[in-house]
Amino acid sequence: MSDLFNTTRFFALIRRQWVGFGRIYLMSIGVIAGVIFCFYAFNVGTNYDHLQHDFANVYSILNFRSPLFCVLGLFFVTVISSSYFADLGRKTKAIFELMIPASQLEKFLVAIFYTVIIGISSYLLIYYLIDLAFISYLRGFGPSIRTEVNELGEQVTVEFWQYFLPWIIRAARIMPVFYLSY
Repeated sequence: MSDLFNTTRFFALIRRQWVGFGRIYLMSIGVIAGVIFCFYAFNVGTNYDHLQHDFANVYSILNFRSPLFCVLGLFFVTVISSSYFADLGRKTKAIFELMIPASQLEKFLVAIFYTVIIGISSYLLIYYLIDLAFISYLRGFGPSIRTEVNELGEQVTVEFWQYFLPWIIRAARIMPVFYLSY
């Protein structure tokens, strides 16, 4: 067997690893989506009456999103990585995994593909879709555009969405730092 990178072997290795890893991955996605949905539903449900009468303080109700994003993201990536590399911890399965006819580079790239690219991107997608659904629901409680006074004392028109989307960008910048240091 050649130690050079071969795309046919690489994609065959991706398909082979999906057979063992796919079920755990899909279950993890379902559990994380359920946890995120329940957390949002609980927080919106407990503050439902408050939202109907005083929509101006909705920002204080949604302060849980950044910590939830970071903590669950680290947990999800850890579970995905742990389940992917679990076979290397058992002697009989580790020998089988190490003897797969693929180069070390192909094995490394498949591990990066599943744990980093697929894991983080699917988490970002699931979290963003659930967050977007709840924010769209909350948007119906109050005005979508309002007038505020900025630092210079000028009146400016502010859209509802500008308060809710930038936190995901800030949290997404922080999360890979935790992942790489772990």
